[in-house]
Amino acid sequence: MLALPLFLTSCEGTLDDIFGEWSKPVAKPNETPSDPSSDKTVTKITVDLSGIDAKYKNDAGDQLKLALGDQVTLSFEILPAEAAGTEVTLTSGDPNIVSIEGLKVTAAGLGTTTVTAKAGDQTATLTVAIVAINLAAITPNVGTTEYNVSSDAILTGTLAENYKISIADGVSVTLKDVNINGTHNSSYKWAGITCAGNATIILEGENTVKGFHSDYPGIFIAEGKTLVIKGAGKLEASSNGDAAGIGGGWAINCGNIEIQGGIITANGGRSSAGIGTGYNATCGTITISNGSVTAKGGESAAGIGSGSADYEGTATCGNITISGGTVDATGDDDSGGAGIGCGHTGYAGTAICGDILISGGTVEAKGGGAGAGIGSGITSRGKSQCGNITISGGTVTATGYFGSAGIGSSLDNSASSESKGGSICGDILISGGTVTATGSSYDYKGAAAIGSGVLKTSANGNSKCGTINITADVTLVTATRTHDSADIIGAGYQSDTSYPPTCGTVTIGTGLTDVTSGNTRTIQHP
Repeated sequence: MLALPLFLTSCEGTLDDIFGEWSKPVAKPNETPSDPSSDKTVTKITVDLSGIDAKYKNDAGDQLKLALGDQVTLSFEILPAEAAGTEVTLTSGDPNIVSIEGLKVTAAGLGTTTVTAKAGDQTATLTVAIVAINLAAITPNVGTTEYNVSSDAILTGTLAENYKISIADGVSVTLKDVNINGTHNSSYKWAGITCAGNATIILEGENTVKGFHSDYPGIFIAEGKTLVIKGAGKLEASSNGDAAGIGGGWAINCGNIEIQGGIITANGGRSSAGIGTGYNATCGTITISNGSVTAKGGESAAGIGSGSADYEGTATCGNITISGGTVDATGDDDSGGAGIGCGHTGYAGTAICGDILISGGTVEAKGGGAGAGIGSGITSRGKSQCGNITISGGTVTATGYFGSAGIGSSLDNSASSESKGGSICGDILISGGTVTATGSSYDYKGAAAIGSGVLKTSANGNSKCGTINITADVTLVTATRTHDSADIIGAGYQSDTSYPPTCGTVTIGTGLTDVTSGNTRTIQHP
């Protein structure tokens, strides 16, 4: 049999083709073999937030949460790796909220929008929420030096300029590590924070707020409106000279103050309460239900309550109610405001506070250089008068100074015929809780622990309280006088018996153990 040669008709295969097997094609001269892995077409783009500081992200870590003025540069993961160098462009869903420059996003306004990143034909979307205002980067309203917070927001950072920070009516603001250190100047007649209407302040981190012009407080609430302070953060509030830490200013009236939480220190300036009114001014009610509150009155003022009054002026606050938390209130060291209650009054001035009601919490109240722990302040030719005092629960410690009762009225230091009313408090009711009260002496004359203070000598003056009732529901009352010239519970001392301090009827509940030892009287359940 004759064998014939086999000829291939194609140069693109091998003998394996004949038997159904495949070998890699052989490249033609000057031709590079195709390689699918070398394709630079973008198949996916993902926003990478792993390198962004946690303070700029939400809790889940998948969105940006910025303060006004914050700037963040974004990074991305692009697939495949060979396409990593592909240009990325960003687009803002609302340039009024987020502005774009290259890969940098800037928080331009409050609100929430999206940023879209595009590489090749692929896109990725990132949600950006601007919920905070960085005080270091704010711009005031056009033509003014005022920045108005008109919607719920977080304030953070240090105020870099002498701007007035105002909170609009109905707005809730979170203070998060805020520092407002006001500068006293006649051009800056405003508080550290001004609440123009009803407002809520939520505390986070550590915050300091100091008023600007000396007549204005650290935090001001408009007359007839209500400020609520709550949260778990800290706040130190003070004036720049002559106003309350929280409340009103020098002859500037304020509204209601409610403290529901936080760790708060409020220092009053001259003639102004730590929390309450300024000099010759009025405020609404003061309510504390939770938190830790330390309040110190400025010269002649109460820690919590009214400032001082003089020259026929009036300083008035509404009811003071404490139902929980920890409260440490001290009047001025020198001139005689109560810890909780009224400030000092000078010539023809009148300082008034409403009823004082304590139903819970831990309360320590200390009169200033002269003032009741809880009650009225010292008076020199004026009138300092508080309403009824009711203690129905909690742990209460009240200490008077310089001829003033622990709970009740203070020294009337008026010279003869110069008094305009004296130091006065209403009825005192203790129906629950644990109460410790200490009266003080003045020139070897004693004030009652619970009751009235010392009357210096004045036909027109008075150190006076109403009835005193300690009911059978009380846990423990410990009352101590510092001089035996006064009742322990009742009236203070007056050297001229023609004009004695006065006190209403004292009633002790049936079934209580009532023991007097030296200058201390202890009343409790048997």
